[in-house]
Amino acid sequence: MKLAPGSIFKMCTGFAGLMEGATTLDETISDESPYYLRDPETGELILSNPVKCWTTRPDRHADQTVVEALTNSCNYYFCEIANRLGIDKLKYWAEQLGLADYTGVELTGETKGIIGGQTALYDNTKLHDQQATSLPILVFNKLCDMLEGYQQERGVEPEREAIESCADKLMQLQDGSLIGKGAAIRKILSEELGIPDGITRTKGWVTEITSLLNELQWRSSLTIRTGIGQSILLVTPIAAVRYASAIANGGTVYDAHIVASVTDSEGNVVYKTEPTIHNNIDAPEEYWDAIRRGMLFPPRTAVQRAALSQRNLLKWAILKSFAARPDLRRSEISPSTFRTRAGSLLSHRMTTRISQFAYVSPTAFRVHPPQELSRIS
Repeated sequence: MKLAPGSIFKMCTGFAGLMEGATTLDETISDESPYYLRDPETGELILSNPVKCWTTRPDRHADQTVVEALTNSCNYYFCEIANRLGIDKLKYWAEQLGLADYTGVELTGETKGIIGGQTALYDNTKLHDQQATSLPILVFNKLCDMLEGYQQERGVEPEREAIESCADKLMQLQDGSLIGKGAAIRKILSEELGIPDGITRTKGWVTEITSLLNELQWRSSLTIRTGIGQSILLVTPIAAVRYASAIANGGTVYDAHIVASVTDSEGNVVYKTEPTIHNNIDAPEEYWDAIRRGMLFPPRTAVQRAALSQRNLLKWAILKSFAARPDLRRSEISPSTFRTRAGSLLSHRMTTRISQFAYVSPTAFRVHPPQELSRIS
């Protein structure tokens, strides 16, 4: 099973940015969502389908370092870093962190991840049905339909074998750029389907074919989405666990194991699994520390932060109330008792609002058993 990693991939993007010098520990980037790319030829903003951050208040993601951007899970920040890096460097560090390889786990049928790039989107050294994703098959089928239509327009009965051969050869022209390949397209149409060059020039078919083949071309719009864990990017759950472990331990990418040891019928250990290292990443400790610090707290909206703060304060007040009477059973506490115990800790308005809630269902706050509360100061 392979899944899009989503925002957990931002750790990789941030780490890659630090390692490649695309950012520093001190640089700050503000969220100016949506994130617009520029046309590489004209320099103009590409207004279609920009990436937006998840927050409705991008001003709360102002002046972020990599640590703060991870805490905020800011899409804008990691789109910018991915755009600076380019897909090749981003892919390299994903591979170094073990996201694109087998983990060695003792389970049959393990697959490995797919990290973006031209060969992940479409590899022109392979046929359309041998690719990493299903997109080339969709393009192939659409291209066959177009070629059949061209033949029918000419009054020629289309031959399926010739159509498919022509489609495969046209697709193989896509090596990351189709600039200047109009002549090659006309030549393939002539050799495979017998379409004269003069007819092809007058019909505009080269433009139609080029437009379709552009679907198989890797672009910076895909790179920035890879940077936030989307696009042509799939990882296995066990690889994601190994990746998180490598960040936590400071760069050692271990092979995964679920078998600790094997014993025989008499209890003798006949095999014991020893840790094996897949890769060791040599990086400054301050980089690992920055990524880890960024993951300490989850991103929250202002409302969620307020609710979390109130909930934690409420839990603390309840615990303090029970700590004062460790012999008191949770089911015996009354609103008035709670107000007395917690009154010195919370405002009267809050205790009035929450005492009934605590009385009705104190377990909603996961209050510890009385014997454990005596240790709370």
